[in-house]
Amino acid sequence: MTLPKKERAEVVSVNKSNLQVVSIVGLGGLGKTTLAKLVYNDSEVEKNFESRIWVSVSKPFDEIKIAKAILEILINAASVLVEFEGIMQHIRKLLKGKRFLLILDDVWEDGPSKWEQMRDSFMSTSLGSSILVITRDESVAINMGCTRDHLFKLGNLFLEECWSIFSEIAFFEKNNDERVQLEAIGREIVKKCDGLPLAAKTLGNLLRFKDSRQEWQSVLNSEVWELEGYLRQTHVDDMERIGEKYLHNLAGHSSFEVVQKIDCGHVMSCKMYNIVHDFAQYIVKNECFSIEVNDEEELKMMSLHKEVRHLRVMLGKDVSFPSSIYRLKDLRTLWVQCKGNSKVGAALSNLFGRLTCLRSLNLSNCNLAEIPSSISKLIHLRQIDLSYNKDLKGLPEALCELDNLQTLNMDGCFSLVKLPRGVEKLINLRHLHNGGFEGVLPKGISKLTCLRSLNRFSIGQDNQEACNLGDLKNLNHLQGCVCIMGLEIVADVGEAKQAELRKKTEVTRLELRFGKGDAEWRKHHDDELLLALEPSPYVEELGIYDYQGRTVFPSWMIFLSNLKTVILTNCKTCEHLPPLGKLPFLENLRIWGMDGVQKVGLEFLGLESSSSSSSGVAFPKLINLRFMRMRNWEVWADDFIKMGDEEDSTKITIMPQLRSL
Repeated sequence: MTLPKKERAEVVSVNKSNLQVVSIVGLGGLGKTTLAKLVYNDSEVEKNFESRIWVSVSKPFDEIKIAKAILEILINAASVLVEFEGIMQHIRKLLKGKRFLLILDDVWEDGPSKWEQMRDSFMSTSLGSSILVITRDESVAINMGCTRDHLFKLGNLFLEECWSIFSEIAFFEKNNDERVQLEAIGREIVKKCDGLPLAAKTLGNLLRFKDSRQEWQSVLNSEVWELEGYLRQTHVDDMERIGEKYLHNLAGHSSFEVVQKIDCGHVMSCKMYNIVHDFAQYIVKNECFSIEVNDEEELKMMSLHKEVRHLRVMLGKDVSFPSSIYRLKDLRTLWVQCKGNSKVGAALSNLFGRLTCLRSLNLSNCNLAEIPSSISKLIHLRQIDLSYNKDLKGLPEALCELDNLQTLNMDGCFSLVKLPRGVEKLINLRHLHNGGFEGVLPKGISKLTCLRSLNRFSIGQDNQEACNLGDLKNLNHLQGCVCIMGLEIVADVGEAKQAELRKKTEVTRLELRFGKGDAEWRKHHDDELLLALEPSPYVEELGIYDYQGRTVFPSWMIFLSNLKTVILTNCKTCEHLPPLGKLPFLENLRIWGMDGVQKVGLEFLGLESSSSSSSGVAFPKLINLRFMRMRNWEVWADDFIKMGDEEDSTKITIMPQLRSL
């Protein structure tokens, strides 16, 4: 980048008989300091000034601090002078007879009397010198002696100029496919930069190492950002996303390693290195404990420090729950691990009644058959894990009194058939893990608008008690994987439209399960219902199960530009494979149990006929293709092979990336 001739001339060709004040004015992030650095380092400027001095001013305008900074640059050493007049006297001696350039960066206020005293000292020192003031406020520049003829106002960049800065940084080392998928979001982000080059540069650096659409979308969704202090933040990112950033940062600094991620790419578990673990234990001292009790004798001997806040208890098979734990009134975290122990359930009433400061409670795989109503006493509880209590048949209504509850984990509770009716009271619930839960969800689920996680959305037939498909409408913060079950009982297609799946932009994996049944009426019903279940274009994996319509390629599927995986299972009534070759980013395709298919031909590639004269690529990104249980499939037509035999044939490339079939 070179210094524009006009700016160089303004600084160099100054009035030889006067001290000249020049100013660069503009909003934060427009590049005022960058332009001033070009001035400072320009060869012509260097030739014309014997001394060049750069001082950062900021707030407040402290004339003594500024003067002392100038002096120390001139003498290249620290100064012991503290009085303003003494400092200025020394400066005048050093600059006498010399032409100098003084750059005052980041001036917020002029302090007229203070500045005038300093400027007068410079005016009597040497003629033909320049002072360059960098400020956001035009009035500050005028009050410091800059005339409008010598004032440069920087304007905002044009959109394409801003895009050029951003894209050069953000897309560095990204491949063409990543650019294609992220460019649309990137251009929307650049619009929010409002022509500020520093904003474009900062955002480019922020997104340079972020490859997922969700991360870019998160930046776009932040209505106002805090970037290097010049944009005020009002939007708070999800606590989960912030927490995951911390995890990745710690992993990046080798504090621990990520050892397991769930399907949607989120961190599931981490492993802390021994030396880090030892150091962490030293820091927390008596706050964190892990104890193992294998017999009643150990139980009698056990004592715990009253400052314990986070505790893991590992119980042997026939050991009672340690009563000494009840004395830990300030306990925040309790994780109980059982080795075939069935005595924990008997201790729950005491536990709930005494450990009322608990924030996190893990009772997973503890052989629980019921949860006592005294759980309502845990008014501070944020998280409870009841997963894999396979004999747990119900949850008490008292659970719904936990206003602060954010996470309820019921994964693997296979005997649980329903949730409490009052679940709608859990307005702060963010994660409802119900994998393996076979029951339907209650009507009030629609009021849990903070939900981020919901494994299964099970539709019921009882409109008074059970939720319907339309109750998904307000759950627009759902993230990751969502499975909708019971679609075969949806009588009104309008419910599917009311669900507004297209607005669930954070859902990356969607499963649509229609259920068993071979009724003739479903051929038309399932077609219309699937068409109305249009998901967000950001879905990356789509599964359709037990669909009984005539075609399984709704018009919206071709517009799912991020779709990488398609799973079609038991779509028995479909006679032809859908034209999935049209999907530009499809990498994995699994087709199971399509009993109606007898022949696979050009329609599968997305080609209309062998007489077509166009060329192209079918399945350009497909890596894995799997067919299973195709009982009536007889022919894989060789039409597309014959197309290559004729002189004027269509030139078609098929599955160029395929690795497994």
